[in-house]
Amino acid sequence: MTSVLPHRTLEKAPELRLVDLEVDGVPRPDLVEQHLERIDMTAAQDGGWKRVRLRMELIAPEDEIAALLDDGIEPRATVVARCAATKLRIAHQPTPGEDESRWDASFELFAHDLRDKVTIRGEVVADIDGRPARRIGTSVPWTLYSDETAVPPFEGTFQVRWSHFVGAERDPTIPEQAGSESFFVDLAGSVPAIHLNGDLDGLRELFSGGVERPPLEAALREAEMRRIATAAWTAAIGASAAAIRLNEETGSCELPETRWMADILRWSLPIIYPDVTEDEAVARVRKELVGSDAVITQVMIQLAVSSHMGAGKLLQKALKTQEVLT
Repeated sequence: MTSVLPHRTLEKAPELRLVDLEVDGVPRPDLVEQHLERIDMTAAQDGGWKRVRLRMELIAPEDEIAALLDDGIEPRATVVARCAATKLRIAHQPTPGEDESRWDASFELFAHDLRDKVTIRGEVVADIDGRPARRIGTSVPWTLYSDETAVPPFEGTFQVRWSHFVGAERDPTIPEQAGSESFFVDLAGSVPAIHLNGDLDGLRELFSGGVERPPLEAALREAEMRRIATAAWTAAIGASAAAIRLNEETGSCELPETRWMADILRWSLPIIYPDVTEDEAVARVRKELVGSDAVITQVMIQLAVSSHMGAGKLLQKALKTQEVLT
């Protein structure tokens, strides 16, 4: 137990998982980025959404909950949604789950109550030392973005940062052979990253200037952004498809275990295979990327990338952040 609070608490934070998301009664897994604990409702703006229903599960460390119960302490759970811009606060009491360390929550949020973003946290509380509802554990928050102005500038899957490509300070994830390249895409981590070469003369100046620049320079900047974004998304889709798992018992293909890979396939596969189910699309892309239809599949991946990134705007927004430009 930790001593941060003056009472007994959980050593390991509980985990808040999103099980299902429905927008106006329609399942929308494409709006969810599990690896970032993020829900991007701006992609549903065209339809003028009114109501979103979330089904979530709060999971506490089983051994610690068992120890509390042995000591006569009965933990319970709360899921709290807050929107600072509208002063909305909703506290939902989940129902007990499949065991004493799990709770199930299902609640709705309405578009007219929200602005900017909503944070959603799971809390485990208990009556301790004669004091009711003492907080003993809090999850990492989920964030629901209701407006485009509130969406983080890297907008989604990639982290974008300046890195050293040469010398003693070279980032260990960047191979020495990439020393003269303007970027390197690292897909090995829990969150994929685009490294920009901070040692390459002129690159920072190209990306860090304002929009008021000579037309030729502006065109060069946009072309380089598009090149980097295209390469990053194409590589990410390819890596995600390669990570599709074959269930040896059923013979079916399953999405990768890595969250960002599964998220990428959920939005890209409906573009590549618009008329089939998710299960069929997962099986087809795994097969066709190595078969006779590989060229056609690669072309469809390029179309999916072009549709998603909007002429390099994802990276362009990322480059405007303080983290990237300092």
